[in-house]
Amino acid sequence: MLTVMTNEIEMNNITVDTCTFAVPPSTKSLPRLPHDDLLTDMDDRLLANPPLTQEIIAFPGMGRLDESLPLRTLKKINNGLKKLVADNPEIFEGAIATLPLGHSEQAEKVLMEDIASSDSLLGGQIPSMYHHDLLSSACFESLFKTASDISRPLWMIDADADQICEVLLNCIRQDYFVKYPHLIVIAHGVFASDKVLSLFESIQQNHLTHVYCDTALMDPRLLTTVVSTYGADNILFSSHLPLAHLSASDDPYDMLSHAISQVKNCVSQDTEVASILSDNWNHLMSHLPVRVPDEK
Repeated sequence: MLTVMTNEIEMNNITVDTCTFAVPPSTKSLPRLPHDDLLTDMDDRLLANPPLTQEIIAFPGMGRLDESLPLRTLKKINNGLKKLVADNPEIFEGAIATLPLGHSEQAEKVLMEDIASSDSLLGGQIPSMYHHDLLSSACFESLFKTASDISRPLWMIDADADQICEVLLNCIRQDYFVKYPHLIVIAHGVFASDKVLSLFESIQQNHLTHVYCDTALMDPRLLTTVVSTYGADNILFSSHLPLAHLSASDDPYDMLSHAISQVKNCVSQDTEVASILSDNWNHLMSHLPVRVPDEK
């Protein structure tokens, strides 16, 4: 998810890409993605995102990781993400930790011990489905409770936008956001699904302020409809840089400016553009209990 933080240069914006993926050095043996160089080469990354931009990174494909993957490997993934943030502060603002979903007690431990005590691991990553169970199933409810206990976001990152909308609608119907008042969920790519209209209707009817949807992979028609009907307060900006819809003729270095232009073309009010590009993210970050002292 790309959001924007205020700065006096370039339209008062610094972009913060909160759904760009980078592969930590400790996971080189795991499956790779297209455009590996842009994902892993920090010099290339600075060309794609000049020094006025920052990203929040996650390990891609965690929803497909088999539960037999050693927990120590997941620990390496998260440590690798933390190291990337520490080594490249001009590129990365933070990271989204991988959770061992096959081991609920361990997943809660990662949230309570690793994420809650970290400035660089801002929250945890979950898919919409794990081993044929939706994440709104009762077997995963403790994850939502624990995330609420530490007031850190859960990023729902998945290829299936319809499924993400379904999980969030289930969570709303099951009163998760009432039972767990500090629960924050950020949904990735839901503007690729017509179900986003039902989702935002439910968000508005229930006066939810802790559910955010990013604009990654968006259908511009749906973004326009949602903003005009329900407002922009629950929307975060995302370029999905550098993986979104790249063809042989596309330049991944243009993805950021293209994504910004798309939002501006879809949203007519300047205040709503500002909400999507900066204000919503700033508000969210201002309420996260980061600034952990003496993080190693």
